[in-house]
Amino acid sequence: MTRLTQTQAWKCLTQRSGSKSGSRFLLLLIAILVNAFLFPVLVYGQTDVWLGGTGNWSDARRWSAGVPTSASNVFVDNGNSLASVVTVDVTDSVNNLIVDSGDSLIIRPGIWLIVNGNSTSTNSGTIWTQEASPCTSRGGHLFVSTIMNKGRFIVSPGSGISVGSLSNFSGTTLSGGTYSVFSAMHEVFACSGSFSFNNGANIVTNAAHISLGGPSWRFSGLGSLASTTSKGSLALQGSGLATPGSYTNAGRLIVGQGTFAANGSYTQTAGTTTVNGNLTAPGGTTIQAGKVLGKGAIASTVVSSASFTPGGTSSPGTLSLSTYTANATSSTNIGIRSGTQSGQLAVANGASLNGTLNVTLINGFVPAIGNTFTILTASAISGTFATVNGLSINSGEHFTVSYHSTSVVLTVVSGP
Repeated sequence: MTRLTQTQAWKCLTQRSGSKSGSRFLLLLIAILVNAFLFPVLVYGQTDVWLGGTGNWSDARRWSAGVPTSASNVFVDNGNSLASVVTVDVTDSVNNLIVDSGDSLIIRPGIWLIVNGNSTSTNSGTIWTQEASPCTSRGGHLFVSTIMNKGRFIVSPGSGISVGSLSNFSGTTLSGGTYSVFSAMHEVFACSGSFSFNNGANIVTNAAHISLGGPSWRFSGLGSLASTTSKGSLALQGSGLATPGSYTNAGRLIVGQGTFAANGSYTQTAGTTTVNGNLTAPGGTTIQAGKVLGKGAIASTVVSSASFTPGGTSSPGTLSLSTYTANATSSTNIGIRSGTQSGQLAVANGASLNGTLNVTLINGFVPAIGNTFTILTASAISGTFATVNGLSINSGEHFTVSYHSTSVVLTVVSGP
């Protein structure tokens, strides 16, 4: 579009302003000027770039165009090689917000940042809304009309992030980005972090990274959750989550000091399930592939064609199950770290054994002849492990495997 210069506009105005046609032309000219000059400012805003490093939002010296205003397109920090941490210390409103990878935007308690432009903001770094001390609902808050999250949102107790349109969400799938939402108890009251987006949205498929901490977080859209893909993860730390029906995991599920309740069956087709809290699935748990680890409890019948490691690869412990069926392709992995620390499956009811047993000594531990390690208990045991690896300890001792009616025991005996 051809734009008039100021000289041309003034010449047209002075030549025509004395006639009726001149009046009409004046109105037309004003419209052209508004469209040519004012409209782009309102829509596209004024570029304002953080100049790098750590500092406060209110420090005009740190910005290319001074402290951002409602017309500002804010860049933190537009590719500057110096990692930036910007603390929003005054309530403000801007047109658009871009946070680069490796950079952070921290919104202090009691501060609101409102991003209300029509274009899509982008977070490739970290946006963190902080909690007040003591924890109240007056934590930091971010309100943004439209944003794509390629980085991480951290929502502390009592703070919040509200998004009108989250570009990561399409149909019923949340894809990409990390979302960490936390809560805490203040005296007898719960202090909740809150993340909300796309009013009425229901996440059925999780292809993002979601972490929920504390007893009373608020994360909109999780009421219909049914699966996590290979690109996603779900972590519960001291909190609980119940799904409306069966759940399928192909990514990562971490249950730490909380409860994940699948109101149906739980199926893992790939990925990892770590249970240090509780996992319940009245319809049964089927592990088709991937790994299961942890020191918690799976209150469900368990059928495994994959890998089970009570505790973890370097920190063995006891994993409790309702029942355990180890299929031919399964592996049961037992780590032994000391005379009193070894992996164990504690099965409340029956266990049916097959597949492979792998025994590993951790951190160079060498047991003494006569040491015994109970690696599985159950109300009744049928079958045996078809293959056993790791029985040799050194040239002077090795393990033997004993199958009893309610336990499987490793015993250290002499001989190579």
